[in-house]
Amino acid sequence: MKKHVLVVDDEQPIRELLKFKLANRGYEVATAKSADEFWQTALGSQFDLIILDIWLKGKLGTDVYCDLLEFGLDRKIPVVFVTALAEDFPPSHVKSGSQYAIYGKPLDLDRLIHDIDVLLAPG
Repeated sequence: MKKHVLVVDDEQPIRELLKFKLANRGYEVATAKSADEFWQTALGSQFDLIILDIWLKGKLGTDVYCDLLEFGLDRKIPVVFVTALAEDFPPSHVKSGSQYAIYGKPLDLDRLIHDIDVLLAPG
């Protein structure tokens, strides 16, 4: 059974690149380009992991995520926040059992995909 990943980023090239890379690894991938699309998509489907840009055209992805949690989004779904704001900080990589991680842009795609593979591995 394929794992489902939601990619939320207002930059189309990043959405498309992540979708391509994740689909090639065997994941089912949905995308959203705004906070509103994130709301509609996240509450309308079940995902195993969410990749969420922190800055979504004037709205903080972290705020939108917190609002969704209050509205009933499953707290056990791991979230990988991506942001250009964290480029000077060491990344907080996804670890099994983690609820969230932060990756700075530009993304180290190989590391990100590897960490997602580890996180979503069966067993």
